[in-house]
Amino acid sequence: MKNTATGPLPTDSKTTTSHFERRWCFDFHMKPERGSGFFVPGFMKALIDIIDWEYPETREAYRPTVWDLSDKDEIYKLVLVLGNGVILELRAEADSEEVLRVLRGLFKGVGSCEQVTLTDKQKQRLWYYYEGDECYEQRGKNPGYMMIDPVPRPEKFGASGHP
Repeated sequence: MKNTATGPLPTDSKTTTSHFERRWCFDFHMKPERGSGFFVPGFMKALIDIIDWEYPETREAYRPTVWDLSDKDEIYKLVLVLGNGVILELRAEADSEEVLRVLRGLFKGVGSCEQVTLTDKQKQRLWYYYEGDECYEQRGKNPGYMMIDPVPRPEKFGASGHP
């Protein structure tokens, strides 16, 4: 098998692996497993809320939407906002350890974030921070903060995958 980032993977009539899947797997040091269902839409859910560019005039509560991280378009959107450094705050909750691992990989990789321990002052200032969250800082002139609930919460997604 050639480099999964650029070369073809063996396929059969039942399994195909797109360039995106190969690239995504390569970036996260994973191997796409034929027939594993790893990239089956609907199996990697996260609740995410983002404040980007500037804070609204009034403080808003955390109101997440469901993101399907097995969907290449959803990953692409997250990669764009992380890579462009436009996030002021992001909070995520996941349905599994696998999704937590993917989010951490995106934050540390594409977002160039470092895990930090927040000061009490930072905890009070951040709108989306909840006690117990892991926090990652995207350094820069206006640093961004990515918070993750470190405990998978599959119960928030129910049988339909929606909260």
